[in-house]
Amino acid sequence: MTATLAIASKKLPRPDITWDSRLSLAAAYPPRGPSDLVELVTSTECYLWAFPPADNRETSQATIDRYFASPLGGTAELGMGFSIITAGWVRPKHFRQRDQPYDTFTQYGVYSPMWSCRVSNTSTSPTWYLGNILYSSIRDGAPWSSDRLSDLLPNGLASLPRLRGCHTCRMLFIDEASSELDIPTRCLCDESSQTKGNTPLTTNKQFSMKR
Repeated sequence: MTATLAIASKKLPRPDITWDSRLSLAAAYPPRGPSDLVELVTSTECYLWAFPPADNRETSQATIDRYFASPLGGTAELGMGFSIITAGWVRPKHFRQRDQPYDTFTQYGVYSPMWSCRVSNTSTSPTWYLGNILYSSIRDGAPWSSDRLSDLLPNGLASLPRLRGCHTCRMLFIDEASSELDIPTRCLCDESSQTKGNTPLTTNKQFSMKR
């Protein structure tokens, strides 16, 4: 059984799929320690990739859909439907290359937040929480990899909204110029200051969780 089927059969509650909720949870604290996504997006050029290809090993983690049943209950893992991809950096194709110029490939880091939910026979109100942030990488041009960013994302990183972060309120948000997603374009600190000035928080409002 998948997590989706477990939700449909009322074994699990539905997670909050609003972008506000997903980005807030992704920047929160999983069981194994604090999320490093705010630090990542404030120190590295990053982009928000909604629904990356599910049929590629490096990008499929955004759409993980698993449910593990047990006599005492069950555990679900569900991708949040997006990944955070870093700008590429150049690496040598061969580890012992010393002569210049040398052949290179471009590597992109891919971070995919994942919901988790545990339910037991005695639990009355199970909740979804940040279970993990799964890391993978696209090694474009590496001799041992067939992955090419142009195959997975034909228009490149320029087609994705730039992702930002705030250390104070631990909020993730995108540049205001990106208008195709229903995602906050200001952090909670800005929202508070704008509310005091009677100016509403800006969001982009044309995206649905449904593909």
